[in-house]
Amino acid sequence: MKILIIEDKPEKLKSILSELEMRFPDGGATIEQASCLSKASKLIYESPFDLIIIDLMLPLRADDNTPSDVSDELLMTISESEKNRTAHTIALTGFDDLVEEKLRAFAEAGVGLVLFENGRSQWKQTLALEIERVKAKLSIDFLIICALERERQGFRHTKASLGDPVNSHGFDCVPM
Repeated sequence: MKILIIEDKPEKLKSILSELEMRFPDGGATIEQASCLSKASKLIYESPFDLIIIDLMLPLRADDNTPSDVSDELLMTISESEKNRTAHTIALTGFDDLVEEKLRAFAEAGVGLVLFENGRSQWKQTLALEIERVKAKLSIDFLIICALERERQGFRHTKASLGDPVNSHGFDCVPM
């Protein structure tokens, strides 16, 4: 699993990394990190990720230490990225006023927004749930598509290799 963490606070980053290490004790995750909007945007446009964990308050550039609300920019960057528009994304912020203000926009974008409080476990549970969703998505061994012959014709124009039609228990099947 490939994960991008967009976080500028070392203590919070350490907590997130600790949680991920617990979830991937065998090192089954490749983790990249960005601490400012410009680096995060570059990574989002260049590399596909299975999971993106974002903070809402970040510096704009690496040489800037002043965080600002970049939530709208991050949502737009992810949605415009061909490589990551379907990536699972979760936002963790320590600002409860931002959670209230941005909850609807994030929900409409399909991104979970959770209040990060180091002493509480809610963010950990939500992160664990999102990781399980990504793992389930990645673990599909085969797929069954039910379609009429006319609907199956579309597959003949793809790179999918189709086998010869087989009748199995009264079903007309075309193995791929």
